[in-house]
Amino acid sequence: MRRAAQCLFRTLKTTRHFTNHAVVVSAQTLGIKCPTLKSLGVLDNGSQLRGVYMKGFKFVALAAFVGCAMIATVPKAPAQIAVEIGVAPECPYGYYDAAPYECAPYGYYGPEWFTGGVFLGAGPWFHGPDNFRGHVNNRYHPEHGYSGPKPQRGEKAEPSNRLDKVAHFKGNEVRDGRGHAGGGKR
Repeated sequence: MRRAAQCLFRTLKTTRHFTNHAVVVSAQTLGIKCPTLKSLGVLDNGSQLRGVYMKGFKFVALAAFVGCAMIATVPKAPAQIAVEIGVAPECPYGYYDAAPYECAPYGYYGPEWFTGGVFLGAGPWFHGPDNFRGHVNNRYHPEHGYSGPKPQRGEKAEPSNRLDKVAHFKGNEVRDGRGHAGGGKR
């Protein structure tokens, strides 16, 4: 019986396809007693099985460490947001600084909104300085109840309406060109 156990143990262990558990199961199938295997060193209170588990644990720990290192070294890409707003409306006296960016009537914007007869822009198309504040007459704004005539996009300014000096302008609100009102009577 001892010889059969030695032969089985040697055969199974040299092929390296079986663990000690497989040796024990195979031995029990052939009728070899476990004390015989214990005397051969196959079963030594589980220390060999603990070695197998420890190797497996070391492998899992190493794989987890490598995975964390790979995640930590991935370069962070900054978020890139692009909003396409199209071209500014072509209006003879400027346009409102809120959607839908309709053309504003003559007298809504004060003269500081025009440079050389060109509108500084408003809303997303504002081209003025960062600290710009300009007067508007909000009685000509639809949010304040204005429903009078407004020029259409693409219309030309009337030659009698000067943009550098708006006749009888009564600015009652200060705006920054980006849609923010700052109040201020003139």
